[in-house]
Amino acid sequence: MKRKFPCMMLCALLVAALLASSLGASAASGIITMYKTTVADGRLREGPSSQYNVIRTLRKGEKVFYSGTMSAAFALVRTTDGDVGYIYNGFLTPYGNVRTDQLYYASGSVNVYRSASTGASRTGSISNGESVLVFQTANGWGFVKTFDGTTGFAPLNNLYRVF
Repeated sequence: MKRKFPCMMLCALLVAALLASSLGASAASGIITMYKTTVADGRLREGPSSQYNVIRTLRKGEKVFYSGTMSAAFALVRTTDGDVGYIYNGFLTPYGNVRTDQLYYASGSVNVYRSASTGASRTGSISNGESVLVFQTANGWGFVKTFDGTTGFAPLNNLYRVF
């Protein structure tokens, strides 16, 4: 338990730093850059060097959001699953841009439906912390696309803007 508390505090500080640094840049531009990993074992770390603990290993082609913060050779990123940490910037290649007003994350598991009704058939689900793009909203529902390609309608009550 003693080991988990410092890690949780560090993660909370990283999230706050990511949001603080990204808010300034994204408020002016409304765009955040996405990158994808170029190696099969890119390590997401707690700090900006190989001396820090590994949070998890990223898959080749996994997409991340760049925070605009670079420390030496490491970039502060947020994965589409919600993990925040540093990765060696040589393991990243540009993927594209995302409008910040369309980027949401799930708080809890959220079902995705074929139409804006819980009576409709499900097309998938969004995991807790997972990022999605929300293209249109109406009557408490949003048309969403996950980063694995699932599309459909999701209730907005458990989706929150990242920025």
